[in-house]
Amino acid sequence: MPSRYLSEADRIHIADRLRENATVRAILAESGRSPSTVSPEIRRNRHRAAGPMTDSSDPVPEDVGDREAMEHILGRPLSQAWPTGALAPGSRVTVVRDQDWDGPWQAEFAGTIDAMGAPEPTTHTQALRGELLYWVTFDESQYDCDGAGPYRKAQIRSRYLRAEQEPEA
Repeated sequence: MPSRYLSEADRIHIADRLRENATVRAILAESGRSPSTVSPEIRRNRHRAAGPMTDSSDPVPEDVGDREAMEHILGRPLSQAWPTGALAPGSRVTVVRDQDWDGPWQAEFAGTIDAMGAPEPTTHTQALRGELLYWVTFDESQYDCDGAGPYRKAQIRSRYLRAEQEPEA
């Protein structure tokens, strides 16, 4: 079977990892498959992570906004409680590349902190202490370091954000 298709064992593994609250990047890394192969399975089944995975799971309706779509996928509401000291919604940022590896994006680019959901602490195993995940809307669509995309918005770890200075009056 070509590698672009997921086997039943692959689908079960993804469902198990979603129930364990694994990050999408972790699931992608473990699968050894391209994001374009695994991501649709995650999107289709993420909201079912608490229960058994089935082929009849409901896809995200096409007529909902970004916030509703993400809440549907995550199976929980996005927080609106903005942490003290966090970058404010509407703040201009530059998304920077990691100096130690070729990622997480193909290039540095500008964007805006999105008010869709408040920054949340990241639970990733390689997260820095107190690191937040911000929703960032990109000025132009972007591709990640693996070539997946284009993306117009994503959750970005605070270590990859550089706040732009406000122009002085």
